[in-house]
Amino acid sequence: MKRLPITLLLLLSLACCTPHPTISTPNKQTASTLAAAYIESKNANQERRFDESMHILENAFNALPPDIAPDDSLLKYLRLSLSEYKQIAINSRNFRQALQYLQTLQSPLIKQNCLYELLAIRAHLHQMAGDNRQAVALIDSFAAMPNPDDAGRLMQYSEMAGSVYFYSGHDIRKAITQLEKAAEAYRKGGISPYTGRILSRLGSYYQEEKNYRQAAEANQAAIEFYENDSLQKVGNGIIMAYGGQSNLYLALNMYDRALELNRLACRYSIQKDSFGLSDLYRFQSEIYKNKGQSDSAAYYLHRA
Repeated sequence: MKRLPITLLLLLSLACCTPHPTISTPNKQTASTLAAAYIESKNANQERRFDESMHILENAFNALPPDIAPDDSLLKYLRLSLSEYKQIAINSRNFRQALQYLQTLQSPLIKQNCLYELLAIRAHLHQMAGDNRQAVALIDSFAAMPNPDDAGRLMQYSEMAGSVYFYSGHDIRKAITQLEKAAEAYRKGGISPYTGRILSRLGSYYQEEKNYRQAAEANQAAIEFYENDSLQKVGNGIIMAYGGQSNLYLALNMYDRALELNRLACRYSIQKDSFGLSDLYRFQSEIYKNKGQSDSAAYYLHRA
């Protein structure tokens, strides 16, 4: 039997005993870099440093590698970053710059994995900029895409699509269809910070269609969502939810119920720096006027 040379034996021994260095995958490196940019941009946005915030994300998008298959972590930060970019544009009212950048964005990573988000975001920004034709064309393309498995994504972007169809397309039926998808995802256990707004808008749109039973159900679902969610309850949504249900009962000539809900809305409004209080008093004046109580109507009109 031939023996291996002593030098080869030593090399094999060293190879077996030397620990392999941990190699960071391209996915992990990219996700980590993008996560850091997202957090930095979000902080700058909150501090109203909008130009800086926008440039941070644009630079991060431009630096994305073109040829990796993203894992869940990278997909998460791609989608969060796109959503934050849209929010920066809305906060700064700088719709044109954001639209121009997104239209020329070349990243294959985003185009291949985030087209659902990209279409809705571009449509919404065109809506905000008053470009109704472009907004509707993009949201029609969005609506033709398969629904995502992630209920939170579906709720966020269907709510956005409903807004575009209502304000840019003036198509309340298509707006309702989008919001109904989002509401169904919520009923099946979906979680989204946009839930209350979805339900309230659905109630308002149903009322506009004179579908009063479904309007009342959607408004009540919004009220229950806000009442049962301690974090959401601190915002203005609960005021609008009670106010919307009160206005519905006013339209149905159910004045006592309308007053009861209007007073609840006023109570929350007073607790929250009087958000919407003048409108609530104006509606209360209208309720008293319809009840034939002119003194109370004048009193609340004066308060408004």
